[in-house]
Amino acid sequence: MKGLRGFGFNVNVPRQCPSCGSGCGYTIAKGCQYKAARVSLKDHEIAQIVNQLRDIAVEFSNTQQLRNRIHSFIVPILRRTDG
Repeated sequence: MKGLRGFGFNVNVPRQCPSCGSGCGYTIAKGCQYKAARVSLKDHEIAQIVNQLRDIAVEFSNTQQLRNRIHSFIVPILRRTDG
């Protein structure tokens, strides 16, 4: 790769990630940083999450608390699955 640097090509320069489409810190040398850390949920876990979100939505449907309740429920799950 040393010869390619003379042409302005550096494998360590951050670029838009072709896998996740975000600024995950993707470089040609390292690859997608989010893809390696991602943990997938099982089907029954997804079903439980959807059911619990529905219950929260029904219980707090006409209140100012709905957004906060959903946030309090879903953020820990998303952080757990992000690694």
